[in-house]
Amino acid sequence: MAGTLTFLLISSLLQGALCGTFNVTMPQNINVLRGSCVTIPCSFDVESKFENNLDDTCKACWSDSTSFKSENAKLKPTKEMTGDLTKKDCTTTFNNANLLKSTKYYLRLECDNTLKYTFTKAGVDISFIDDPPLPTLTPSTLEVEEGASVSLTCSAPAPCWSHPPALTWSPNLGQSQETLQENQDKTKVRTSVMSFTASHLHHGNKISCTAVYQKQDGSPDVTAEASLTPDISYSPKNITVSVRPSGPVPENSNVSLTCSTNANPAVRNYTWYRADGDQETFIGTGTSLNIKVFRDRRTFFCKAGNEIGDGRSSSIQIDVQYSPKNITVSVSPSGPVPENSNVSLTCSTNANPAVWNYTWYRADGDQETFIGTGTSLNIKVSRDRRTFFCKAENEIGVGRSSSIQIDVQYSPENITVSVSPSGPVPENSNVSLTCSSNANPAVWNYTWYRADGDQETFIGTGTSLNIQCLQRQTDIFL
Repeated sequence: MAGTLTFLLISSLLQGALCGTFNVTMPQNINVLRGSCVTIPCSFDVESKFENNLDDTCKACWSDSTSFKSENAKLKPTKEMTGDLTKKDCTTTFNNANLLKSTKYYLRLECDNTLKYTFTKAGVDISFIDDPPLPTLTPSTLEVEEGASVSLTCSAPAPCWSHPPALTWSPNLGQSQETLQENQDKTKVRTSVMSFTASHLHHGNKISCTAVYQKQDGSPDVTAEASLTPDISYSPKNITVSVRPSGPVPENSNVSLTCSTNANPAVRNYTWYRADGDQETFIGTGTSLNIKVFRDRRTFFCKAGNEIGDGRSSSIQIDVQYSPKNITVSVSPSGPVPENSNVSLTCSTNANPAVWNYTWYRADGDQETFIGTGTSLNIKVSRDRRTFFCKAENEIGVGRSSSIQIDVQYSPENITVSVSPSGPVPENSNVSLTCSSNANPAVWNYTWYRADGDQETFIGTGTSLNIQCLQRQTDIFL
C-alpha cells in the first residue's frame, strides 16, 4: 500500500545499505498522533566482524543528535519496547509519545563488548498531528448493476501496532473481515473488507467507514471517516398508479392516470393496460394517460422499462359510480302457486354506491299501485293481482325492473253454457251446446249431463256437444 495512504505518511523509499556494513532501515518520516503510541519499524546490519557481538547485552538508544553515547541518549527504550536486537530487529514502540518531540532521531546500538555504533546516515523525522488522516476506500467510486457482488476495502494506518484503529462500516451491508497488513516500508495498516450484493436500496445512500483511534494518554478517542455514494443501476421498482381526480367518479367520466416508479437509469418507456378479467388490453403509452371509465372497464395497470429491465404496477380499480342497472325480480317459491298463496319477492340490481331505497309496485292495467319497501317483500297473490315490479335508487339515480307476472292457479269458475242457435227451436231440431269457464291451468275435461227430474244422465264430453232436442229433453247441464 502506498506510503501516502498510511497514517504515518511515510515516504515511498526506505533508507538502508547493503548487508555486511553498518546500515539501518527505517521510514524517513513519521507523523505521530498526539497522545497516542507509535511504533517505528527498524532493522539494521553490522559489519561481518561484529556479527558475533550481537548478544543479550545489546541496547538500542535514540537521540536527536548524531554525536551521542548511551550516557547522554534522550530515549533509552527497554527490552520490552524493542525488537530482538540479536536478530537485527530494532523496531521500537513508544507507548508514551510525549517522550518524543518534532525532530529527527537517530539510532545507536551499544553492547557490553566492542560493538558500539551510531547509525548517522539514516534517521527518522518525527512530526506530531492532532487529527488522523481519512481512511482510504477502495474502490473510491462504486458504479455497478443491481445483483453484482461488491467488495469494499477500508484501510487506515496503524501507527501503534499494539493498538490498531477499530474500523466500522455504516451501514453494515454484509460480512466484513479485518486484517493487519504490512506495507513495503514495514509500517502497518488496519484493513476491513466488506462484501455484499448490490441492491437498488443502496443507490444514492452513503456508505462510510470510520476509524477510531484510542489514545494512550487518557484523552478522548479520535475518529476519521471516509465515504462514497454508490451508483446502482436497476430496473424499475415500486411502480404505482395514481388517479386524478381521486376518489369515486361517475360512469363515463374522464380521468388521468399517472405511472410513478424508481429506476436507474431513468425509465424510457411507459405502457398502459386495461385488465378485463384474465385479459390484458393495451390502451396507450406515456407517463400519464387520459381515459374514459365505465363500470365494466375500470381496472388498469402500467409497465415501466429502462435499459436494465421492466417492471409492472399492481392493478388499480377506479371507483366508478352509476345508478342501479340490471334490476330483476325473483319469486319464492318459483313456478305456479295457488291463488291466495303467500310469496316472497326479491329485488336484485348492480349499483355503485349501494342501493339505499327499494320500492315495490303492483301493476293493475295502466295503474301502478305502491305496495311496500325493502329488498324483499312478502305478499298474498290472487288471479287478478299478480303483476309486480320494483324500483332501486342510490345517490346517482333510480332504475326500474321489468314487470313479473306470477303464475297464480285456480279451479274453473264462472262456468256457462251457450246454445246455437239461440232462442226457441222446433222439436227434433239439432242444436250445439258450448261450455265456457275461467281456469288456470286450462280445463282438461268437460262432461255433459241431461237432467231428468232428480236424475242426471251423462250424455257426452268436450267443450261443445251436438244434440237433438225432443219435447221431453230440455234440461241440459254441464
